Amino acid sequence: MPVTSNRKHFWYFLLSLGGVMGIGFFIAFLYAAPAMPLNEEHTTSLNTDTCVSCHLVGDEATPAMPHRPFPGCRICHGE
Repeated sequence: MPVTSNRKHFWYFLLSLGGVMGIGFFIAFLYAAPAMPLNEEHTTSLNTDTCVSCHLVGDEATPAMPHRPFPGCRICHGE
């Protein structure tokens, strides 16, 4: 079955629409992470293990981390 020009343009349009949506979801995912409050613990320790040791347990002062630990916190949660 030969591919017509209209069908080819439809698939190009669908591919570009999916690409735009994929980029939009990626950006929305990065903005969904809450920013870290500027307190002494967050400004002095840049070690991820220090962050994970507090946030794996979670209490009233330190919320539990709702995801797996990543190599760094600041890439999503900002500075």
